[in-house]
Amino acid sequence: MTLEAAPRVSIVIPVHNEDQAIRACLTRILTAVTVPCEVLVVYDDDEDTTIKVLEEYERHEPRVVPIHNTSGRGPARAIRFGSRHHGRRQ
Repeated sequence: MTLEAAPRVSIVIPVHNEDQAIRACLTRILTAVTVPCEVLVVYDDDEDTTIKVLEEYERHEPRVVPIHNTSGRGPARAIRFGSRHHGRRQ
């Protein structure tokens, strides 16, 4: 997300230990989406292996927004949690 444009599209991705796959997934999404967007990557657990990759990615790509889901475990709850937090960086 650039400072000039608010996201027109919010993409919510629930993750659980996706350190091996998330980089390729994010690259494909950010290449394909040509309108201002944010990619909300929602994890349930502070020990999730995805977090390290997200922190590295986030330094160079402000459209990637890691979000810690505090509403309960599971992909459905993560999607709902991420949907409620679109447009707001944590």
